[in-house]
Amino acid sequence: MIFKRFSHALYVQLLILFFCLLGLVYFILTPGYYAVSMLMALMSMAACWALQRLVTKHNRQYTRLLQAANHLDFDNRLPPAPIDCSFPELNQQLEKLLYSWQEQLQRQALELKHCQAMIEHMPIPLISIQGEDTVHFHNQSARRFFELGDFCKAGDLRRFGEDFYYALCHLKPGQQQLLNFYDGRQTRQLSVQTSLYKSNKGQEILISLMDIEAELDRNQLQAWREMASVLSHELLNSITPVASLAETSQTLLEDCRKGIMSDGSIGTPRASEALDDAYEASQVLARRAKGLMDFVSNYRQLQNTAEIKPQIFTLAELFKELNTLLLADSSFHNIELQFETEPASLQLNADRELLEQLLINLMKNSAQAMAEQSNQASSGHRISVSAYLDRRNRCHVEVLDNGPGIKAEHQKRIFLPFYTSKNDGSGIGLAMARQTMVAHGGKISVHDGPSGGALFRLSF
Repeated sequence: MIFKRFSHALYVQLLILFFCLLGLVYFILTPGYYAVSMLMALMSMAACWALQRLVTKHNRQYTRLLQAANHLDFDNRLPPAPIDCSFPELNQQLEKLLYSWQEQLQRQALELKHCQAMIEHMPIPLISIQGEDTVHFHNQSARRFFELGDFCKAGDLRRFGEDFYYALCHLKPGQQQLLNFYDGRQTRQLSVQTSLYKSNKGQEILISLMDIEAELDRNQLQAWREMASVLSHELLNSITPVASLAETSQTLLEDCRKGIMSDGSIGTPRASEALDDAYEASQVLARRAKGLMDFVSNYRQLQNTAEIKPQIFTLAELFKELNTLLLADSSFHNIELQFETEPASLQLNADRELLEQLLINLMKNSAQAMAEQSNQASSGHRISVSAYLDRRNRCHVEVLDNGPGIKAEHQKRIFLPFYTSKNDGSGIGLAMARQTMVAHGGKISVHDGPSGGALFRLSF
């Protein structure tokens, strides 16, 4: 029914035009009707004008409306539909469309203002690099941090250090890096992270900068305190008996010196006994001195970290070699070894030799812990090694045993250098494992197993 009125009016106008043209032709061909012919011509022109007005009457209104909408001018409205409106439903639908469009744009404008306010008040400086020469500072933190306004040329960043400028201009999307930033007074360390996004000006690299100098200082100070605590404990345990034995030996040797005759012989039983005691004390001193030398040797070993030589390899092949190697070790004869990769073709880009040695050390630690467990039959011991990808496509390797596990107070400090819960442990194995993972850009963590035991997770 939308076009019913319009169709009827159109048919009437066409009929009028048809009869006017027919009369015009008839009276032109009939001699003597010149005045009537002129009248029919005028009537035909009037019928054409009425037909054209009928067709274009509402088109002009809709055209103005759509032009206003195209320029986001929502003050322009369709007039109320007249009584003889040919398209009342079309008029209503266009009004609804206009209001819906207006509401949607208003919501988008509010969301945009909300996002802009959040970005503006973020404490982290946000900048973007468009092309190769234009730097845009997106929030107040960035403008305060660089003091260069809203925009600048990339070359203006040279004032903050050549290394900072070069690294910032050559960062790739998704990259995270630590950079030194010179603000004219001091050099600070920044954590820089990048991402790629598209704007109306093309592709831009969005860069966030975090000043982590204070956090690094706190962590470094805490690490120094923990290291000093462990070192002082280890050194005092060795130096205290050494000092005591040295003083005792001095006293015993003084007694021996008093009991030695002029011919070199020992004149009294007391002097002979003191000499024997001094000899035993010197042996203990030698053992403690060797312990200190071993401690220093372990410290040097901890300082000299191996160079990472990454290569792509299949973890299933590495696990197969580990299984063959450990089955020949007597300490694993009564332990069930399980290896699993998901998917089976999972590959990793890492230093294969260092990772293999790391896994061997972890599995040997598990075997030693289970061997010391006295209240469980050794035949039920099991070590499982698994590798998988998480939802972010990051690789994880886990070593799980069903041994006694690790106490919570030890889990917090187990990766500190020289910290050990074993009587004969050196305390550098897990510290070096942590160094290896940090060198790979990953981390190592320890947890309680789902059914008891210890779980070590290597996250790459």
